[in-house]
Amino acid sequence: MFIIEAPDFAELGRTALFTGIVEEELPKVFSCLHATVCNYRKDGYIIRSGDTEKRFGIVLDGRVFVLSEESDGSRTILADWRKNEIFGSSVAVEEESDNLSIVAAGDHCRVLIIDIDTIFWNCALSFTTHQQLLFNLVRVLALSNLRMIRKFRHISQHSLRKKIVSYLTEQSELMNSRDFSIDFDRQGMADYLGADRSALSAELSKMRKEGLLTFRKNNFILKDAFFHK
Repeated sequence: MFIIEAPDFAELGRTALFTGIVEEELPKVFSCLHATVCNYRKDGYIIRSGDTEKRFGIVLDGRVFVLSEESDGSRTILADWRKNEIFGSSVAVEEESDNLSIVAAGDHCRVLIIDIDTIFWNCALSFTTHQQLLFNLVRVLALSNLRMIRKFRHISQHSLRKKIVSYLTEQSELMNSRDFSIDFDRQGMADYLGADRSALSAELSKMRKEGLLTFRKNNFILKDAFFHK
């Protein structure tokens, strides 16, 4: 379930996709792209596996998850996109979605939905505005791909402990602190790392007993031994 909102062009002008485009042009851009601002609640489907509409989106507030959903109900978080990031581009250009769905990660997830065909085939914008839009799109996709590479670095590790170490090390570096909070609860962390929740909790408990780290819910403190294991 979602609510369609009126566009705030001052806000949209601050997003990565519209950088360099003057605010006076944004209503025309918005109309040309058949764009819609939507507000979703947690677990609301933004793009569901099997959808035939070729749409992609920009996160305005909150986060979205790209999920691989299996027939037995299990799911894996393949990516989590945040403010100013593009999601759904691969689903939009492929005929097969490989059971991929995109859902809101929490309440008040606001996204800008765009019809992908309007950018490449049916765009009525001026040459300069269109070129700026395409340049921005490529740049945002490149930054999103870097985040995907970082995720693959974690999940390609050969053991659950190595996956945990890889992920927590990155989070510590991003926060520039050994004491930090992550954006996932335990189930979300397990889904992100492609692990079983019980196995993840058990491994974290072992690491705590070994003096590598301490944690409370989604807050972690990495000890010296964590970096000299």
